[in-house]
Amino acid sequence: MKSNSFAGTMMVLASILVLGSIYFEYQIGWIGEERSAEGNIDFMVENWKDLSPIWMLQALGYFFFMLAYISYFRLSKGGLKILWALLSVCGVLLVVSMIITQTSYGSALEIYDTQPAPFESVRRIVLPLYTIGKFGSALFGLIYLVSSISGKGRVGRTAGLVMFTLVIAFILIGTYYEMDTRVIGVLWFILPLHYGLVSLGKKNG
Repeated sequence: MKSNSFAGTMMVLASILVLGSIYFEYQIGWIGEERSAEGNIDFMVENWKDLSPIWMLQALGYFFFMLAYISYFRLSKGGLKILWALLSVCGVLLVVSMIITQTSYGSALEIYDTQPAPFESVRRIVLPLYTIGKFGSALFGLIYLVSSISGKGRVGRTAGLVMFTLVIAFILIGTYYEMDTRVIGVLWFILPLHYGLVSLGKKNG
């Protein structure tokens, strides 16, 4: 029970921290505005002092997600255990990518205008790790859906399916109206928040 409570608590804290960091990203203009890839780099050069603490908060959130994934892996059985194992790997890669970002981007961005090579080198390491790590979001959606459909997981069948359907519907609506994909992505974090909340006190994975 204590392990289950720990996993649920980590999931809730992680969701809140990541959602909060996304809100701050929106406030400073990192998301919600259209820019080219080069424009994103220029934004980082000009606003790294603002971005760094926000991404540090986000990294802490993903670290808590990683702890939650590993805890759920230990608590789960069968097919879900395999999915949680894969998700744990994604979580580790995502955290590693954000640690590299925090420790390397600042100094590389300071000299980017005259020496772009150091930043590009670090970026070539970070992007694949981050991309693979973010694949975990899709895996979590599958876990959430399986838990809902089976009726034997942490998420109740009715509540889970309703929540999943609503989130997907709002994402599709946002996509139709061509909203920033990173803004739309905020909705996805409602699922782990809900999963963490309802899993508190549950005994089985």
